[in-house]
Amino acid sequence: MTRIELPVLSFLAVLSLLFILPLHLKSRNIPFLFLIAWLLVCNIIQGVDAIVWANNALIRAEGWCDLVTPILYALRVALPAVALCVCRQLEIVSSTLDVSYDPRDKYFTSVFHYFMCLVIPVVYAILHFVVQDRRFVLVQEFGCQAAIFPSAPALFLTWLIPLFLCAIAVFYAGLSFYNYHRRCSFFSQHLNPRSKMTTSMFFRFLGFCLFVVFLTALADIFDMASLIGEFGLLNYTSWTAVHDDDSVLVFFKEDRSKSATIARLRTEVIWWMAPIASFALVATFASTKECWVAGEHFCIAVKKRVIGLFSPKPKFDLPIQ
Repeated sequence: MTRIELPVLSFLAVLSLLFILPLHLKSRNIPFLFLIAWLLVCNIIQGVDAIVWANNALIRAEGWCDLVTPILYALRVALPAVALCVCRQLEIVSSTLDVSYDPRDKYFTSVFHYFMCLVIPVVYAILHFVVQDRRFVLVQEFGCQAAIFPSAPALFLTWLIPLFLCAIAVFYAGLSFYNYHRRCSFFSQHLNPRSKMTTSMFFRFLGFCLFVVFLTALADIFDMASLIGEFGLLNYTSWTAVHDDDSVLVFFKEDRSKSATIARLRTEVIWWMAPIASFALVATFASTKECWVAGEHFCIAVKKRVIGLFSPKPKFDLPIQ
């Protein structure tokens, strides 16, 4: 039986993310713009994979898999990296420290956000080659996934990096909530001169980031425990030995072996990270007045731009000499 919900939910997540995009474009929230970009790309990839490999596990579109598996793999660290950046900003605006309006400080903050939300995930995806023992893993109904050699390097390069970012994000979130607790009776007055954020938006950001951290940590720990629990920590003898096999590991739906069952379960847990995070993001912000106002302004701007493209250009007659 085809799991039609996989591509349907993936593309529904894409459409729902487009609904809240104007809100974060208007606020120029760099971490959340990167988050939406990562989720858009990953949901599209997973939707396509779910269609192509819905009823089969044929080895095809190898180039596509080589391209998309690092992107899906990078999402593991992109989610907690975004949460860390946002929680850090929440801690700053909720604290008693002076908010700097120096352009150099704003530039540093932007560079930090780009580094965390783009550079770190890209480097994380590149480091995957160290522990990639197969070209990729192909799971029926889900498509291609990154192959991981369960070893000590994988423990640090694959699983502990996201958990480390999650821990830092939780630390900043705890400080943010502590700052709120200290001045909860006049917190909105405290935020007003320091940020355009309302108390409601403050807790929406905080709650969503904690949810993303929990989601990432849960999926990461499950992936680590299931893979190490099945194979143990294998010896990473040499680069050549680990990368000697360039084949594709295929798991069919009909395969009821323990290894195939665990592989499908691991794949499904990781697969659901993108749509769940997407729908959680939309549920957090779609009901806010700011989101609807930003969406309305965005639609008006697009309408004016489209009308301007197709409206006749005014003609100017040259004066007769």
